[in-house]
Amino acid sequence: MTICKKHETEEVRFYCEECKELICDDCVVGDHSVCLKTKIGEYEQRQKRSLQETTKSASETGVPNINRILERITIAKQSFNCSVDKEVESISSKTEIIIKIFNELKEELVKTFEDARQVANARYDTFTQEHTQRKDNIQEIVDEIEKKGSNISTSDIAIYDSKLNELLNENQFEETCLKIEIPKHRFHKEYEIKENLRHILGILDYGEYDLPSPIETLSNTDVYKLPSKRENDKEDLAIENPTRKYIELQRSDSLQKVSSNVDNRKVIYSDERGSDFYSSVPKGKKFEVIVSFKHKQKVFHIVPKKECRNAWLIGSGISDLNLNIESPTCAVRISSTDGNVLTACRSNAHGLLLEMENRKTLRNLQVSSSIFSKAKNYKLNSYINVDSKNIASACASTSSSVSIPNNVVAICTSSIKGSDIIICLRDDPMSESKFFSPTSEIFVIEWFSIDKQKTKDIVISSDDIEISNPVHICENRNDGDICITCSPKNLSSWILLLDKNGKYKMRYPSKNQITSKETETNSFIASGFLNDGTITILDRAKRCQHLIDRGGKVLQIDMYHEQPICMAVDMYDNLWVGFDNEIMQLINYNDRYETYIENKA
Repeated sequence: MTICKKHETEEVRFYCEECKELICDDCVVGDHSVCLKTKIGEYEQRQKRSLQETTKSASETGVPNINRILERITIAKQSFNCSVDKEVESISSKTEIIIKIFNELKEELVKTFEDARQVANARYDTFTQEHTQRKDNIQEIVDEIEKKGSNISTSDIAIYDSKLNELLNENQFEETCLKIEIPKHRFHKEYEIKENLRHILGILDYGEYDLPSPIETLSNTDVYKLPSKRENDKEDLAIENPTRKYIELQRSDSLQKVSSNVDNRKVIYSDERGSDFYSSVPKGKKFEVIVSFKHKQKVFHIVPKKECRNAWLIGSGISDLNLNIESPTCAVRISSTDGNVLTACRSNAHGLLLEMENRKTLRNLQVSSSIFSKAKNYKLNSYINVDSKNIASACASTSSSVSIPNNVVAICTSSIKGSDIIICLRDDPMSESKFFSPTSEIFVIEWFSIDKQKTKDIVISSDDIEISNPVHICENRNDGDICITCSPKNLSSWILLLDKNGKYKMRYPSKNQITSKETETNSFIASGFLNDGTITILDRAKRCQHLIDRGGKVLQIDMYHEQPICMAVDMYDNLWVGFDNEIMQLINYNDRYETYIENKA
């Protein structure tokens, strides 16, 4: 007998269809008087048939389905572990290959030092033998003279005097003090840092699940392959993905043609964009296009990643470009930034940072993912706030929607110990304790750590240094020098080189160059340091790339066929250049350049 839950002395005799519970006679005339009810006997017969059907379904389909799921999970687990084992094995094999290559390079480098030692020792030995023989000859003559004493004849005196003068005359010997340059091992200190070497061995990744589009790299023979036809019948590519963007391959003829009959120290440009000022510029490095492709949308900012040949491309949206794999890809991460991006850089710890127009905060591109899901979510979050006094501070709040003038004029990555990024801000002369003229332009350069804490700042005034409307800033990772690109409206632009404390070092072009060439107008929009300390500068209007030393001396100037719009330099001396016609190029300076190559259209 089943007892009612509410009336403990009553037996249940009905089932309430609406409340889904067993009830007694008291419930029928009470709380469930208006409900639809069924006698308990009828309910039991109905539920018995339903239970029999459910039991049959569970036996025939339910349990077998669960068994199949468990089998698939077991297979998936085995496959997953097998894949991890293969990847671990790949890491070990790749590490062995890398170690073998490094050992070979070490042996080659040691051999060059040993060869230098052998050559130097041979010269030392030859030098020693010559002067030892000279000393012995002198001593022999001196002994003969002392032996003859006062009995020496007049003819002997003349002979001995001539021989001694000849032996003592140092002009007849090529070298009286042997000078041999000591060989030195030159090594970039950044490669001693673990994080900077991580890209060589690789990183853990769960794959590109956004189906990025493939691109083709270009060969050095000026023969270009068309993108391979994708197999539409493949299951994983059957569904069209709106984030996919195909990259149209282009010929790498964006460099202006160089005359083939130039001598080994001069470079001559075509009459179309030639200049007397450039005609005597020495050419020392090969300016080589490694990859050229069309991005389908104009790129205004390029931010190289730590990984070699990886970068973020920023236009109306944000794309992720990888040229360091067998099938290079480009995947759209954010289709629209919802605003104009003024400047961008890479944070060593937090990835891509952006400065947006009419925003008070720097924005950080963040990604969330799971090993159990192929979906990756990308979004822009607030990173560093700039308040009304133009002092940057860490902030987690969202940016203001109020339209305000932008205080941040440029940002860049910092390689100085303890620092992560550098922010250059426009300041008000009246906000500083030091007196500045009312017409002075004041800028504050601030360094921030990976914890978003300010570690250092310097104030620069146009009263002290010729600075105006800076549009780009970069830092030399070797000694902390700062290069600022100044581009005043409707005026010729220039490059400023400051030391790490803000002390003036150099201006390019110098005042002398401006005076000698008054008609020259530069439109520099970006600059960057190479690992050897030289500075490369992009001139938009003249469609050329300047390479100068840190004294402001022009080393070479290379011409583009199309008009560039943006440039960035990565830590591997690669130049990432975007053009107005949506072409993207990866370019490299090659120190082993010995002959000039014509880039034929």
